[in-house]
Amino acid sequence: MTTAFTNLKSFLNYIKSLQLPPIIQQ
Repeated sequence: MTTAFTNLKSFLNYIKSLQLPPIIQQ
């Protein structure tokens, strides 16, 4: 369960980091 929670957390951080640089919008 802890591994799944960690995977979910890093996945959310991955999406977060993808949304930080506005490269797709430009």
